[in-house]
Amino acid sequence: MTGIHKKLIELLSQHPMSLDELHYATGYSKDGLRGRLSELRKQGYKIELQVVESKKYFLKSASPEKQKILDFIEKKNLYQQTIKISSLAKALNIPLSKITSALVEINREGKLLQMSNTEILFKK
Repeated sequence: MTGIHKKLIELLSQHPMSLDELHYATGYSKDGLRGRLSELRKQGYKIELQVVESKKYFLKSASPEKQKILDFIEKKNLYQQTIKISSLAKALNIPLSKITSALVEINREGKLLQMSNTEILFKK
């Protein structure tokens, strides 16, 4: 991830911004910004275009399932332990499909050491 990617994530995490606002904040051309936003989407970031009074990009917050998983792992200190995905779904009372989607997002962020169809291993 390059500096501009990090800057865009930082800016869009604070509040929605129009392409003009992103241009002034970063100095990047509008076409260049569209390309960087597209690259972030391909990396799994949920960047959407919202139209209220004008078009503004925003970084969609993490899914509630993702946050629930991360909180559970932290609270139970389950780092560097093999965890069955089905057991995690049962413990958190979250459907397996939603657990899997959230784990894919967590894996994209580099927080997992290992992920298979049935088990996961979190980094410390």
